[in-house]
Amino acid sequence: MCASCFNHLLADCKLKDEQTTCPNCRCEISKSNCTRNLAVEKTISELPIQCDYCLQIFLRSEIKNHQSQICLDRPTICDYSLLGCNWNGPFHSLSSHLTVCEYPNKT
Repeated sequence: MCASCFNHLLADCKLKDEQTTCPNCRCEISKSNCTRNLAVEKTISELPIQCDYCLQIFLRSEIKNHQSQICLDRPTICDYSLLGCNWNGPFHSLSSHLTVCEYPNKT
């Protein structure tokens, strides 16, 4: 199970004052006697995942870089946001916004 579900399971059982058991095989589990299943992690890392912005499919190992650096539809703010420009939109629209942005010429 993922770390989030594992922590939720531990917290839930602690609130109920019960022994934490695996929901699948019912063996006792705790933070001290759990192990990572590297074979499953490797398999999951090779599954495709959809980009949140452009909806193209990528390997999980590539998605973070794609969404933060490459995706033309990733959310972007204006280069002059520190000066007060509130524009935000997809990265591919940034250059057209910068041609009409009034903040580079403000004193």
